[in-house]
Amino acid sequence: MAQIKKALFRLVALCLAGAAAGCGGGKGDISGTVNYQGKALSYGRISFVSESGKHEVFASLIRNGKYSVAGVPAGEVKVTVETFKPQSTIAVLKPPGKRSAEEMMGPGLKVAKAGEGDPVPPPPKGARYQQVPKKYANPDQSGLTYTVIKGPQTKEFNLE
Repeated sequence: MAQIKKALFRLVALCLAGAAAGCGGGKGDISGTVNYQGKALSYGRISFVSESGKHEVFASLIRNGKYSVAGVPAGEVKVTVETFKPQSTIAVLKPPGKRSAEEMMGPGLKVAKAGEGDPVPPPPKGARYQQVPKKYANPDQSGLTYTVIKGPQTKEFNLE
């Protein structure tokens, strides 16, 4: 009986030491490509929604069909893919004889330069807008799933 208790104690201690060292499920770094109708998606965003724990979301831009996202917890994820229309830039011009744009907007407000504060960085040069079906933006409708494993991995997604 004493030997069983010692063995059980060693097993529990080993499990606790492994968990403390980060030997649990681990995290994965995923890279790969996204294709739409057989062609590389020129620009967009891919998101991995964890199916366990806090349902965290890990996202990456898609540029010329390629993406890379790090630190996704191992396990099942739902995947979304979105594309964005090119954003237009609004120029704020100073009318002749008037105050600067910053002065006209009031204290604490700032005129953003092109590209600052945009929710999505500008697409790569030569990228064209490709609209994908809206279902791919919803994790419950996209039909895209993946099992993340610990460490680096590659995954290709083909959208129709």
